[in-house]
Amino acid sequence: EPLHPADPTNWIEEDWHDVCDGSTDPFEENTALMVVQRSWDAIMIPLYDMMNHRNGPHLNTESNSVHEDVKSVKVRTTRVVAAGDELYGSYKKC
Repeated sequence: EPLHPADPTNWIEEDWHDVCDGSTDPFEENTALMVVQRSWDAIMIPLYDMMNHRNGPHLNTESNSVHEDVKSVKVRTTRVVAAGDELYGSYKKC
């Protein structure tokens, strides 16, 4: 059985065009794909998007969830991080 999403390229045709009545303009299609790829559900968080994913001992941030009843997303470090060190978030803790 293939890993999900089995065919992510169909998103443009099946969701963007059919469900969202999205444009066929290539610029708008690329923009829609960027939102889907880089958003946290339907919320764009530019600074959070710049953090790389890494689990285990490298993970050095924690955040609340957009699924909670909150007005803002808060990301904070879980330990002292030296200037110039990278911040790592987790897409899914596994």
